[in-house]
Amino acid sequence: MTDIVERLRTVDISWSQEGEWCAEAADEIIKLREDKKLAFELMNVFIEEANRVKTVLHRIAKMQSAQKIAQDALEKE
Repeated sequence: MTDIVERLRTVDISWSQEGEWCAEAADEIIKLREDKKLAFELMNVFIEEANRVKTVLHRIAKMQSAQKIAQDALEKE
């Protein structure tokens, strides 16, 4: 199956206006594909950072829990 951009670029330019529209459409599709790729890359970075923050928060919660246990043990003495 031929890519839509390739098909749009091969429209007979002798049709002046239609050929120009097809070329513009092909350019826009290329730009949208690049934007989509960038959006997915940014989304992946966001997910990685969110997971890193989640891990840090779990570590903090564990430390606070351990601190609370130690504090309770000291108060019982």
